[in-house]
Amino acid sequence: MPKETCAPAFGYAKGNQAVVKEDLRPRVKRFVTAHELYHLKDKSTWGGWLGKEVRANTVVGLRDPIGLLATIAASLNKERLKFYISRFRRSE
Repeated sequence: MPKETCAPAFGYAKGNQAVVKEDLRPRVKRFVTAHELYHLKDKSTWGGWLGKEVRANTVVGLRDPIGLLATIAASLNKERLKFYISRFRRSE
């Protein structure tokens, strides 16, 4: 999907569909795609939103640690950090 549609998010999973920004670097796009696909099959509820993110990042990160690191590096900018802080505050 075009970055304007979901920025600053890299992607999302909703219903039975996973969506990923088209302008991501290939390694980051592969990781984010696997992360969002994991969300589609994750039926656990512990930890709420944060638990879902921890599970997806852990499971996919164990399979693709370089992809996890590349995605973390791509997330280290002001816009993304504000996005994470905002989501974390809403989940409290």
